Amino acid sequence: MGADKAKAITLSELCTHIFPPPKGRKGKGVCVWCGKEVDEMFDIKVSDNFMGWCYFSFGDCMCRYCYAFFSKQSFRKKSWVATKSGVKFIKRDEIMELLLQPPKPPWFLYITKTGQKQGWLHCIHKVNLSSFSFTVAFEPFDFPVQTNISEVHALHNLLSFLRERKVTKTELLTGVFKMKTYERAIKEGYEEELKRAKKYAGKGIWEVMCHVIK
Repeated sequence: MGADKAKAITLSELCTHIFPPPKGRKGKGVCVWCGKEVDEMFDIKVSDNFMGWCYFSFGDCMCRYCYAFFSKQSFRKKSWVATKSGVKFIKRDEIMELLLQPPKPPWFLYITKTGQKQGWLHCIHKVNLSSFSFTVAFEPFDFPVQTNISEVHALHNLLSFLRERKVTKTELLTGVFKMKTYERAIKEGYEEELKRAKKYAGKGIWEVMCHVIK
């Protein structure tokens, strides 16, 4: 898959398929989330326990697209993928296939771990315009995870290999392996695979894939 050409849009614009943006009141303003100047605005609407103010920029309203997006709590509680065809809520066992075979751009993938916070807040301008090099929003992180299709396939092969040999997810995430894991690797000849996994421990895409691998 090579780089694909697509027109840049915001995350809230991409997600309008599931809910047509409502009409706002007439007036000039700047959206606090996407930063666009608008002539149709809404008051800033967030829940009382909202903790993501640091991701908002200078502004005095919400545009109709961002207002509609924030009105849907399901976007916080579930994992989902958004494309021009619509928004689909997905389960953990569906995510790996999306990473290995990304949708046609523009697209966006959000992976939630606990559903307690909006892990996509920092990604309003991170809609993917390529199926080769892309970002993923992962709830525990305060930054988008950057990767590419070659890296995803290589890490998937490595993780699958080690999981088949009963290496635990905790070991893979931390890079700290039990003595019996080392002994088995020496005996069966896959010490190099353990060393490679240790190098990736702590990296964003590694944590994402450890979360979704079986």
